[in-house]
Amino acid sequence: METAVRGGHYDAARWLQEYTPYESTEEELNQVISVAVNDGAMEFAESLKPNDYELVQYVNERAKPETIEWLIEKGEVKKYQDLGALAVVVAALHGDLDLMQRIARLRNKRRKITQWPR
Repeated sequence: METAVRGGHYDAARWLQEYTPYESTEEELNQVISVAVNDGAMEFAESLKPNDYELVQYVNERAKPETIEWLIEKGEVKKYQDLGALAVVVAALHGDLDLMQRIARLRNKRRKITQWPR
């Protein structure tokens, strides 16, 4: 399933999950969810995540702008200021100035970012 997800083939990954007898370990499942979240496949990732986790926990610097857009829509960037810093880094990596400016407007101006994600 992880190979299908890494290739962006979510229909194939769903099929594998549903019709093959293999049961993923927790570590494998977390990896699949992380890849899907950062690829912007939020619906697929949501269908796999454990109940005690939030998708925001899987976001990293390899995220696509689509993931950041989803986080903005859900209010997560405004809620978690450190996530805002990561979102700016992702937008910068993709050269998306418009997205960077949208994120900046959501930020608490009084709170300084002391360490940027790398």
